[in-house]
This record gives sequence, structure tokens and C-alpha cells, in this order.
Amino acid sequence: APGTNMNVDFTMPNYIGSVRCMLIASSGHSYAAREQTIPVKQALMVLPTLPRVLRPLDRFKLPVSVFAMEPRIRNVQLTVSAPPSMVEISSPAVVALSFDAPGEKDAEFDMAVKPSLGSATIRVTAKSGGETAWEETEMTVGPANPFYTDVIDTIVTKGKPVQLVPRPVGLSNKAVLSLKRLPDIDIHERLQYLIHYPYGCIEQTTSSVFPQLFLAGMTDLAASQKTAVNDAINAGIQRLSLFIVAGNGFSFWPFSDWGRRNFNDWGTSYAGHFLVEARKLGYYVPDELFLHWISSQQRYAKTVNTANHRFQAYRLFTLALAGKPHMGGMNLLRENHLAQLDPLSKHLLAASFYLCGKKDIAAQIKQYVKTEITPYREMADSYGSDLRDLALLAYTAVICNDEMLSAKLLQELAKRFKPCGWYSTQETAFALLAIGTFFKTSNAPGGAVDYSVTLPDGTVQKGAVRGCQIQIPLPDIWGKPLTATTAGNNPLFISLLSEGIPIESTIKNASAGIQLTRLFYDNDGRPMTLDNVEQGKPFWVHYRVMNAYGTELKALALSSLFPSGWEIMNFRVGDAAVPAWVRRLNASGGDFTDIRDDRVNWFFDLWRGGSLNFVVKLSPTFKGDYLLPPVVVEAMYSPDYYARIEGGRTAVK
Repeated sequence: APGTNMNVDFTMPNYIGSVRCMLIASSGHSYAAREQTIPVKQALMVLPTLPRVLRPLDRFKLPVSVFAMEPRIRNVQLTVSAPPSMVEISSPAVVALSFDAPGEKDAEFDMAVKPSLGSATIRVTAKSGGETAWEETEMTVGPANPFYTDVIDTIVTKGKPVQLVPRPVGLSNKAVLSLKRLPDIDIHERLQYLIHYPYGCIEQTTSSVFPQLFLAGMTDLAASQKTAVNDAINAGIQRLSLFIVAGNGFSFWPFSDWGRRNFNDWGTSYAGHFLVEARKLGYYVPDELFLHWISSQQRYAKTVNTANHRFQAYRLFTLALAGKPHMGGMNLLRENHLAQLDPLSKHLLAASFYLCGKKDIAAQIKQYVKTEITPYREMADSYGSDLRDLALLAYTAVICNDEMLSAKLLQELAKRFKPCGWYSTQETAFALLAIGTFFKTSNAPGGAVDYSVTLPDGTVQKGAVRGCQIQIPLPDIWGKPLTATTAGNNPLFISLLSEGIPIESTIKNASAGIQLTRLFYDNDGRPMTLDNVEQGKPFWVHYRVMNAYGTELKALALSSLFPSGWEIMNFRVGDAAVPAWVRRLNASGGDFTDIRDDRVNWFFDLWRGGSLNFVVKLSPTFKGDYLLPPVVVEAMYSPDYYARIEGGRTAVK
């Protein structure tokens, strides 16, 4: 009402700075607006400064600024606290500060990160009389090394028990006993490899979640595991929206919608294949995303690539699987190019006709098709290999309800996957997909196999393996023996998987087909070493990658993690001029650059005999002693080409 006042109360979070208050009023056809910037301060304020991430065994100094804003603030008690299981305060945790007048004073605390992973809340509190100021910072203590899985495979037969002892790997240790009635490809280990794979192109994004659609058919899942799988699948579906190219399928890297040149043919079909299967299982796939994919697939359905017919064959297969078959494209490929198709393309085309109800045509196509595939490996294009094709052949055999052929191919597939061998994300994902689809839709040969597992505390778990496998989690029994037996006539295949993150890097200096050098320069371009890194003095790191192989190398990834006391200075943002000596290096950003809080990943191709330069500017912000992570450049789809620089330790003075 006119002439009245109103008070509005709200709780201000722990904040120092200013806020803008805005008032908008209306009455009939009249409007008014007022705003005012109001400083937010208190008599006593505290400001700690911490790194963006922490790593196990790092030691750093925590600088804290204390502000006395009024003359009555004289003696201040400054305290720091942290969870003792995560961070040790190696200096006195309480410091006394004295103020003669309003102003600022600084203090430092020595902090040491324990050998553990997780989240640590560091709290700084300042008290003076009745005044209290505090600041809490939630810090992530993350690894500098990748997950590592150690696998022990063995066979248990009647009357011959086997004893196994789980051994910890490092941090975040987990152990699982996998019981199987048929030999397989170490499903748990392979799936963890996909989930923890460090990069995120459309192929790898899809590979990490696609096999999880059928995980329930491959192993018994607890309620918490089912929830985690569902969350991962939904997150994968959501992430695929980042790869949309306007009117033209999906790109290889996210946020690359700058036209036709970023369209990725195989990746588009592969991601859509996952979306089709996810929709069938009841997962929510946004109409905008799914219809965009259907439209793109139909647009290219008659596009023939005589250099590699797999692109069109796979595209037509995914359309048929989605219930949107393109008969014109299928007939075009069958009538004009059937003789030129490789075995995988013929099986994909046959499966397309089978899904459309044209089983007679499918049988004609498959009648003279061989399942033997000439060994090969692609570093790009369809990211294929003879092993990937074998897995995809087994998958199409399952789709076409050919149990004899699918069982035969899956047995061959299991033989090809050697323990601790290197396999690409395509090979791993399609192998898991074929096995998961097979056990979901078919009755696997062989009867159930009974088992009995005696844990170190005397607990006995008994049952029978009827599906693909059963997994028994083994919490907190490191270094203690367990015993597995079977009373049946059929053998029991067992895998003991121990996974974790090594504290110290296992990566050593090595190279094959690629040369990698790393040099450090101060801001004026003078060479420097890590022996004289001073706080507040930025410097540059220069990587040079050279192709030492006799042909073009594709889909390379250069990954560089940095100590937690260094901060990445993204010189692509802001007005800071790049020094002339840096410009003369003609540094590359590759096809895609992924800049995160503690690392930079570059992705690129490298022509025969060619080289590329990559640079990054760093600021040594926090004094301390830090882990220096290794640097790796590798071909993402081949184990034969790589270069590695081992890690160590470094200090900021």
C-alpha cells in the first residue's frame, strides 16, 4: 500500500564482495525499477588459496590472507583443519596474528596429502573476540596414474580345489572373483578398460556405455551396480548430443558443428546403433537426437564408398535395426556391389535383409560368405581390425538367430583375447556386445556348473553358474587366501581380478614409431630446467612429436598431466600476447584440444616423416613438492605406435 515499508529477510551464504539488489514494481500501466550495489563485508575476513586439484603424496604450502576491517580487530587466531585420513597438517595448525590497524596479514600452513583418493574439505577459521570468519574448500584428491587391473586366470575341476590370494594394486583397490562355465574375454577387466579410457571422442564415448546395455545378461548385478550402469548409460546418451553436426550426423569430437567436414561416418552409425538398442531396452533417448540420426542415415543410405563398403553396409544395418530400413540402398548394394564386398559388409547386408523379413535374400548373400578375415588394423576410418570384424560377425550371427555360427565365432573370439593383451576400444566393445547379446537371446551350450568358495573368515558361498558368469566381490581380504572348488564334472573357469591405481607411475621412457621431446622455457624463451621453478614466474612447455614410421599415423593422442602446484594459463582466452619466439614454433592445436584443470590432451594425425609442435603456458602458483606425471603420445587404435616420458617429482620454490 502507498506509504508503507516492507522488510525481506534472506540468508547470505559465506561470501565477501558485493551484491546487486534490484527492485521492479508495477501498477496498472506504470512501471518502475531501482537497483543498488551493496558491499558485502564483515569486521574479520579470511581468504585461503588452494590448487584446483591435489594428488597423493603432494606437499604444498597453503597461503591464507586475513583482513581486519575495523580498528577493534587486534588479535586473531587462525586455524586450519582437514580430514586426517586425506591430508596431514605438517606445520602448527593454529597461528596467532596481531593487527595494529585495519589491514591485511598473511600466513602459510604446510600440508601433506596422504596416499589416498577422494574428497577432502579444508576449512580455515579466523577468530577475534566475538568475530568469526571461515572458508571451506572442497578439494578433489585425484590420481595421476591410470587404473590398473591384475588378472589371475585358472581352472577348477572336480576334486582339485584352487587357492587364490588377492593382492592390492595401490589406491582404490577392489577385488572380484569371476566364476564362469565357459572361457571368455575377462568381461570385468575389459569393461573397466572402456569405462576408464581417458579420452572422449564419439567412438570411445559410445564404446564405454554400449556393452553396459547387456551387462545384466553377462553377470549378476547387485542393486547398486544396476543403478550405476543405468546412470552411465543415461549419461552416455546425454553426452552424444554434444556431437551433433547441424543437419549432418555426428562429429568425431564434441562441439565440432562447423559443417560437412566434421561429419564422422562410422562414428555416426556406431552411436546410432547404441541409441537404437538403448531405446529398445526402455532408456529415454530424446526425439531430437534420435530423429537427427535417422535423418542423416537415410540421407546417406545410397552413398557408395568403393574404397570401403563397410560404411554403407553398417549404415543400412543400423537403419534396419531401428525399424527404418532403406530398401533402395540395400538393393543398390546387393545388385551392383555384392562381389566387391568384404565378409563383414556381406554379413551386415545379409542381417539388414533378415531384419526386414527377407530371410531368403539374407540366406543367398551368406551362402558363399567366408568368416575368415585377413589380419589388418585401421588407425582411423572405421577403427577396425580383424578381431573387431570377428566380434561384429558374431553379433550379426546372433541377430540372425544363427546359434551354431554365433557360438563358433564366440569361441574363436575368446581364444583371440589373450590375458593382459592390448585391444582397442572398438575391439573390446564389440566383443562384449557380441557376448552380451548372445547370452541375452540364446541358450548357451553346456549345463550349469556348481561352485563353492571359502573366504578367509570361513564363510562359504555356494551356488551354480547358469548364465555367462557370476561375480563375487572380495572386500578387505588382501593377502588372505580363498579356496574355490566344484563337485560337478564340468570345469569351472575362474578369474581373480584386482584393480586399483598405482601410487607411483609404472610408465618408463620408451618409444615405437613416434619420437617425443619435451623442453621447458622461461617467458623470454630461454631454456630452463625443473630445478629452478619459482612461484609466480610463468614458463612454457614445448612438446615436439615426430612420425618416425614409414607411413601416415592417424588418431594420435598426446596427453600431458601437470603437477597440482602448476596452473594452466589458457593463452587462447584473453588479450595476452603470445611471445614472438612461441609464434615461431608454429605450434599446433591438432584436430581437437581438450584443456582441463590439470591436463591438456591434443588429438591429431601425423603424416609420413612429419612433426608437430605443441605448447602450453604454466604458472607455478603454489610452493611445495609435487608429483610430476608422465607424458604419453599414442595411437588410440593401435598398440604399435607410442612414445612415453616417465614421471618424477618437482618442486615450486
